[in-house]
Amino acid sequence: MIQLSSANSAVIEETYVFYALTLPDRASSSTELAASGYRCVTWTPGLHRVVPAALLRHQHRDSPIRFRHLVYFWIHHYLSLFRTRREYLILLVLRGEELAHYSLVRSRDFRFPFMGAGDIQVGPVWTHPNHRGRGLASYALAMIRARWADTHCRLWWVCSRDNTPSNRVATRQGLSIVGQGFRRKKLGLRLFGRFCIERSPSGGRAPDFTIITETPGAGATRDQLSILYTRYDFASRWVKGKDVLEVACGAGVGLGFLAREAAHVTGGDIEDANWRLAAETYQRHPRIRIQQFDAHNMPFSDGSFDVVVVFEAIYYLSDPGLFLREVQRVLRPGGVLLMSSVNSEWPGFHPSAYSQNYYGSRELGELLTRNDFEPALYAAFPDHSEGIVSAIVQRVRRAAVNLHLIPRTMKGKNLLKRMFYGRLTPIPREITEGMACLEPLSEVTNVQDVTSYKMIYAVGSKRIGSTP
Repeated sequence: MIQLSSANSAVIEETYVFYALTLPDRASSSTELAASGYRCVTWTPGLHRVVPAALLRHQHRDSPIRFRHLVYFWIHHYLSLFRTRREYLILLVLRGEELAHYSLVRSRDFRFPFMGAGDIQVGPVWTHPNHRGRGLASYALAMIRARWADTHCRLWWVCSRDNTPSNRVATRQGLSIVGQGFRRKKLGLRLFGRFCIERSPSGGRAPDFTIITETPGAGATRDQLSILYTRYDFASRWVKGKDVLEVACGAGVGLGFLAREAAHVTGGDIEDANWRLAAETYQRHPRIRIQQFDAHNMPFSDGSFDVVVVFEAIYYLSDPGLFLREVQRVLRPGGVLLMSSVNSEWPGFHPSAYSQNYYGSRELGELLTRNDFEPALYAAFPDHSEGIVSAIVQRVRRAAVNLHLIPRTMKGKNLLKRMFYGRLTPIPREITEGMACLEPLSEVTNVQDVTSYKMIYAVGSKRIGSTP
């Protein structure tokens, strides 16, 4: 059934499940065939190798691949000459001379806009009816994982929600569900259709986090830029020579700043527009990888990182405990979690759109302790409401908060900022050294009145022997 969604596009009402796995992953994966008598052949394209002969000789009526598809894949591969990375191969599993299975591996194209520039996608995948149930698809996927094991890329697997065998292969091979979605036609043609991740794994439609993201080019006050700069300067002191993950990185403005000292930086966000902007910014950076994922179900192997960073995001999570258990899982022994959050005890505090639960310093420390972290808490940005003008601005702000008059979006807030603070400075695409005033952090135990501070920072050290 086709449901029209606009004058020039339509949604094919088949729901797809989007799986992903970040390589290298440490989970074991057997590359031995459970059934004997099969052999594996890897076909790669060449200027005179447009299609594999085995696929032409053994066309089957339920195979999703036809000659025209293979020609398109070949053309796309050789038209992508200026990409930093091009991948295209077909893994063929044969029994004698009979084609039993094939799996295609390809780089991103317009049909999969959620993929990063260096990602690979496995599919279409097909097994001959006479050879199903013998683990051939799992074997092929394990071979692909082994081939790209050291590339630091993300492997995608997309299949229909109703395709039970394909979903089983993905879960058995350790891939994580990124979300569910649909394929949208363009200009009424399936040929130009794009796969879109539109639903979270729980099935609910994800909120639009772009409206509350600090986006490059948006206006910011001096205080806002100082807060932005201070948080990444705080993180930079922990990352030298480390593998770093920033969860809910938004547009990724701080990733390059962290990568100056870190061995490798991975940034991710659940919002499609956010991580795409970050991927565009760092597409040629050799030590930064961007991908889309849910903080509650991160697609990384156990012990993948030394440092996990989450700034101004803990209060958006529906299950912070689950997230912290995921952090415990992906952190190596001795790893640390770095956090920042607006202080909910500050009188000028105003909750953001889509927020779930805010924490004061004591509550944040208790949350970390319950989830096997040793917390160290800091406060910064004391509220200096000195002078007549500052006092009036603070009184107006507090009245607006109490009357629920603060806009929910960043765009709406910028209008108020211009009224009260004057000209705003655009948020940069990347944070740079000395771009704003650096605020010192004070240990909460040494602060007389923590409610007078706007920001709370936390270092959660993974306890020795803790398990996720």
